[in-house]
Amino acid sequence: MSIAKTMNLFNTLLNAIDDPAKEASTDGLSTLLGTLQQLGGGQVDPKAVQGLVGIAGKYVRTGLQEQQASGNAQAIVNQYGGTQPSEAAVTALLSVPQIEQLVQEAETRTGLDAGTVRSLLPTVVPMVLALLKMGGSKGDAATPATPAATSPTVPTGDNALLNSFLDSDGDGDLDVGDALKLASRFLR
Repeated sequence: MSIAKTMNLFNTLLNAIDDPAKEASTDGLSTLLGTLQQLGGGQVDPKAVQGLVGIAGKYVRTGLQEQQASGNAQAIVNQYGGTQPSEAAVTALLSVPQIEQLVQEAETRTGLDAGTVRSLLPTVVPMVLALLKMGGSKGDAATPATPAATSPTVPTGDNALLNSFLDSDGDGDLDVGDALKLASRFLR
C-alpha cells in the first residue's frame, strides 16, 4: 500500500471539508464512519470491514474509471453515494464476474465468508461513493446519473476527491479503507 497515495486522498478530503462550497463536512464524515462501524451489527470484525472497504474501493475505482470514459463518473457518484444500502449502486459499477472476483478476494484477504461479503456490498459500495461525493460542489449532488446517449454528461470537474481517486495508476496501492481510518482519527 502506498502511504503517499492514501495520504493524498485523505488530504484532498480535508481540503473539501475546509471548503464551504463542497459537500464535505465533519458531520457528514462522522455519519459515514458511524454507519461503517455499525456494519455487520457487531458480528463482524471492524478490521475485516475496513479490509472489505479497501478491496471494494479498488473495484469501485475500476468501475468509475470505465464510467469516466463516457463522462458519467460524477453522475454515478451523485446518484448512488450515501449510507443507505443499494444493490443498484453495485450493479451500476460492477459486472457479475467483477462482483465474484471481489467476493473471492475479500474472502481470502479479510476472512469474511462469501455470504457476509455479498450482504455487505450493497452498503459498502454506496459508502465509498458517498466519500467521493464529498469532494463535489454542493450544487453537483442534485445531478442524477443518466445514460450518456440520452443526456449531457456530468464531468468530474472540480471534484478533486473523485479526480484523485480516479487518477490513481491502478496498482492497488490506494486504499479507501485506510483513508477512512485516517479520517476517523482526525475526528477524534
